[in-house]
Amino acid sequence: MRVLLHALLCLHVVLEGGLGLTLILAPQRVAPEADMNTLTALITYGGAAVTMALVVVWFWPWRQSMVALSVVLGILASFHSMLVVAAVAIHLRGGNSTVLMIHGLLAVGFWLLWFKRQGLVINSSGHLVRDGA
Repeated sequence: MRVLLHALLCLHVVLEGGLGLTLILAPQRVAPEADMNTLTALITYGGAAVTMALVVVWFWPWRQSMVALSVVLGILASFHSMLVVAAVAIHLRGGNSTVLMIHGLLAVGFWLLWFKRQGLVINSSGHLVRDGA
């Protein structure tokens, strides 16, 4: 699970940090025909994306703490889950499904790790129970 954790954290930092910096520094590369309102929204989202990437950087010194790990996994799982909701809304309006797949993968991975850290598993009946119960 440690390999999965590090892989997801690195993927999160690279994707959110890279896209965020691109949106801040060169939003017209993402949306060349965008008006000022759209560019403003892209730049603002870029700032939010970089902030979410930095959550991992701030967390890193405390990565051995189960409490800190649970909090960060919950934050990242929630963040990517809500972006899945947004991506579904975009997809239903004819948008690209790539964002949906990327955030879906990250959301599932972070939720999986969060549940594992809480000692929760899904039993054969499909119910969420404490591991060993």
